[in-house]
Amino acid sequence: MKKKKNVFCLEGDWWNNLLKPSTVEPILNLLAKADGYRFKYIHRNVSNRPTFDQFVTKWTKKQFNDYPILYLAFHGAEGQLEVGANSHPENTVDLKELGDLLEGKCEGRVIVFGSCKTVGVHGSHLNTFLKRTRALAVCGYVRTVDWVLSTAFELILMEFLQRNALTSAGLGAVQKKINKMIKTTSKTLGFRMVIKPRPKTRTKGR
Repeated sequence: MKKKKNVFCLEGDWWNNLLKPSTVEPILNLLAKADGYRFKYIHRNVSNRPTFDQFVTKWTKKQFNDYPILYLAFHGAEGQLEVGANSHPENTVDLKELGDLLEGKCEGRVIVFGSCKTVGVHGSHLNTFLKRTRALAVCGYVRTVDWVLSTAFELILMEFLQRNALTSAGLGAVQKKINKMIKTTSKTLGFRMVIKPRPKTRTKGR
């Protein structure tokens, strides 16, 4: 049976302005309705840290095994997400804190950081995050990005994730497609994907 690759999306208030209701939800709606996909998505708005923690914890539950892609669309900084008003430090989540919430609960799952600079940290921090959470991969941007360009890129990224298996090999194929088809945009945005290494196969000795 083909594994479902539904998307669980949490999104912050981008501009703190009711006259600017920007959201990434239309790209999920567009792709979900496109011929040949038929995946589902959950989209929830988040305005503070307690709500963020609550939804992330729910995502790890067995009932959401069919939603292996966690899409976190927020403002960010190096190694951090800003899940509420950035003037309040309690609304910042760093990779260690997110790892605490997700520890050991992300087998076969992928985390997409749709946020500026979050994965712009030393590779050892991302590898530690993968080991702690058992996530298959994390991806995002190493620098500040344009909102429209990055959102368009994430539409294509989600399309590639739907067309390839959520395995180390499948995500390797996603990286190759990005480098072949949208390499310039990927470089402009500073896109980065880190995949959990494949298990080494033992060879029999003599």
